[in-house]
Amino acid sequence: MRIVTRLSWVVLIAAVMLSAFAPSVIAQTPVPPQGSEFDILEPFASFYSAMPDPNVMLGYPISPAFYDSTISRMVQYFQRGRLEVAVDENGKEEVLMSRIGAIMYTPGKDRAPVRNSGPTCRSFSTGYNVCYGFLQFYDFYQGATYFGNPISDVELDNGRMVQYFENVRLEWRGEIVNGRHVGLSHLGRMQYDMLYQGRPKPTPSTPQGPFLGPATQATSGGLNVRAFVKHSLLPANGEQTLYIVVQDQSFQPVPNAAISVIVTKPNGLGQQSYRPDDTDANGISVLTFQVGDVPVKEIVSIQVTASLPQQQIEQSTTTWFRIWW
Repeated sequence: MRIVTRLSWVVLIAAVMLSAFAPSVIAQTPVPPQGSEFDILEPFASFYSAMPDPNVMLGYPISPAFYDSTISRMVQYFQRGRLEVAVDENGKEEVLMSRIGAIMYTPGKDRAPVRNSGPTCRSFSTGYNVCYGFLQFYDFYQGATYFGNPISDVELDNGRMVQYFENVRLEWRGEIVNGRHVGLSHLGRMQYDMLYQGRPKPTPSTPQGPFLGPATQATSGGLNVRAFVKHSLLPANGEQTLYIVVQDQSFQPVPNAAISVIVTKPNGLGQQSYRPDDTDANGISVLTFQVGDVPVKEIVSIQVTASLPQQQIEQSTTTWFRIWW
């Protein structure tokens, strides 16, 4: 009898989750809801406005745009996530959803009593499935573009069914919110409060140069040196790409600067030295390298030195990234 009751409950929940997501006409929300004290400026504004429904997917901003020195990027926090400015493989800036889901997820919670396989599910490269109403929500809001891949099964968190993705967390609500049972958790608010509780709140940063913000910048003898990593979070044995930008004091590109890079692993695991190409006409040099086996949650440090040997000018700067899974 107990087994029959449990199976009946599982089927009931699955049926409700499958039928609960009834997408209606989505209202476009090109500007944050009234009541927010923070503006959304470019380049975040264009990304925000282009989302299927930014109010549902991000909510309103809870911080100004500011330079986050821990990841060497311009960021802005929203209720349900965070946007950041990264640099693509061509050295151009692009706006991305931050990997807050991966940062905030802690394995070990109980799995929810729902099936995670079958015709109403889809398998992902991370080894997890997305099913029922979660999958409908994921597809309807272009989850492949904005949410990333699933990194957990459906779990119970304080009695609520949730599933973590790389950038967000989906939750199933017994109550209906805005006509939906499925919605996004306020992970942006959770992380922001966790990081800045009892600390001074970040202040707006003024964009500088082509990469929005000072980044890991050092200046000496007429050289401004900046270093950016493509992935602030990376799996062990993964491939990292480093972008180096060298400018003069007027933020004009400095070509033909010699670049040297030292990658230092934590816990005495050693260093790697590299000599990437000299900076090009845009003052940019790009290095791609293999990270190797580094323990999860440890930080890999990078020192970058740019020099103009004929003028005897040299300047160094640093950046870093974290191994996360």
